[in-house]
Amino acid sequence: MKKIINYINISKKGKKSKTNKEFMKDILSDKFIITVKVGPKGQITIPKEAREMFNIEVGDILAILGDKAKGITIIKAEEIYKKVGM
Repeated sequence: MKKIINYINISKKGKKSKTNKEFMKDILSDKFIITVKVGPKGQITIPKEAREMFNIEVGDILAILGDKAKGITIIKAEEIYKKVGM
């Protein structure tokens, strides 16, 4: 989290901002943070780095979990099935 705060502080001071890819490399290898834009049909693109990190491949089924107070999470459906013993 400290790296994220430092990145934001550096960006606000007018210094050259890092690209999303450069920023991601600075964060721990088991964490991921990036922004995506929602298209006109409500679609988002999961960045290549995230797909590789979480082994998301073409045809995988993803579950979108939502909580009004906590936000949205995307998880591979097979992980839910494992947790409930299916």
